[in-house]
Amino acid sequence: MPGGIRRRATAEANSARRAATTEFVQTRIDAGDLPHLAGTGFTELLDNDDPEARLTHGLDWLLTGAAASLGHQGNRPV
Repeated sequence: MPGGIRRRATAEANSARRAATTEFVQTRIDAGDLPHLAGTGFTELLDNDDPEARLTHGLDWLLTGAAASLGHQGNRPV
């Protein structure tokens, strides 16, 4: 079954990509280059296969990071 082979190959590639990305991001966090991700459990975003959950989680991180870079915390108005 070609479809089965393709799905397995894609799953293996995705697993390898996730592992490499996790390792890279963790090295950047450890080096202090991504302080906003320290302690966030960023692997939740990479390990979640639900596209809607990934989008929601990713947007939350994006907006939190934007607020932090502007010097705002919590829900204070801009």
